Amino acid sequence: MHTTITVTGADGLQIGDEVLIARDALLEIQLPRRSSRTWRYIAAGTRGRLVARHDGVVRVVLLDGPEARKLTLVGETALSRA
Repeated sequence: MHTTITVTGADGLQIGDEVLIARDALLEIQLPRRSSRTWRYIAAGTRGRLVARHDGVVRVVLLDGPEARKLTLVGETALSRA
């Protein structure tokens, strides 16, 4: 069973929505447990899936590129709907 959680906000994005990184960015990548966090360059146009949102910071699982399937933290202003 799949449940969609609606996230309130001006942009209307919801948890589970596919998003695009709107501009080139240096983003914090969260690696598996017991690993330190690292920063990576992510190109504009990289696809991801929104998984969480809190105080203007969004957690996105990247779907494209060498960092695919990794969790990253992105500011809401750096995202657009795919």
